[in-house]
Amino acid sequence: SDPGGPLSEPMVVRPLVESVLAALLHAADHPYRDALAAPCARAGAAAVSRAVDLLQAEPGLPWTVGELACRAGVSTRALQYGFAAQTGTSPMAYLRQVRLQRADSDLRAAGSAGSVARIASRWGFTNFGRFAAAYRSRYGRSPSETLREMSSPGARTGSTVR
Repeated sequence: SDPGGPLSEPMVVRPLVESVLAALLHAADHPYRDALAAPCARAGAAAVSRAVDLLQAEPGLPWTVGELACRAGVSTRALQYGFAAQTGTSPMAYLRQVRLQRADSDLRAAGSAGSVARIASRWGFTNFGRFAAAYRSRYGRSPSETLREMSSPGARTGSTVR
C-alpha cells in the first residue's frame, strides 16, 4: 500500500519472492520433494569465481541466489555449498558486504550533499538500524560519522585520517 516503501524496490522484492517460493517448496508435499532433499555436489572454483565476478560487477542488480546460480551455470544448492566452501560465506552475505563497501564509497564521496538513508536505500538496505550496525561493525564508526567527516573542511584534500 506504500508506493515508495521497501517493497517497491526490486533489490528487496525479488529476493523476498524467491525466498517465499523456496520456503513453500520445502514445506509443502509435492512429487519433487525427494529431489529437493537429495544431496548435491558443490560448485567448483570456476563457477564460484563467475558468481563473485557478477556480484562485484553489478551489486546494484536485484540478485537472487537462483539467478546467480543460473548465470554461473550451476544449481542453487551447488552454488551455496561451493560459495561456503570457497569464501566462508553465502552468496547473499557476500553481496551484502559488496553493497556495504559501495555504500561506504558513496558516503565518502557524498559529503554534505549526501543522505545516509538515501545511500543505504540505493544499495538495498531497507532497515537503517541494521545498516548502521553492519556499517559500524565493519568500519568502526557510524555511517553518519563518515558522512560528517567527509563534509568537514580538509576532508577531500586528504588531511583526514581514516
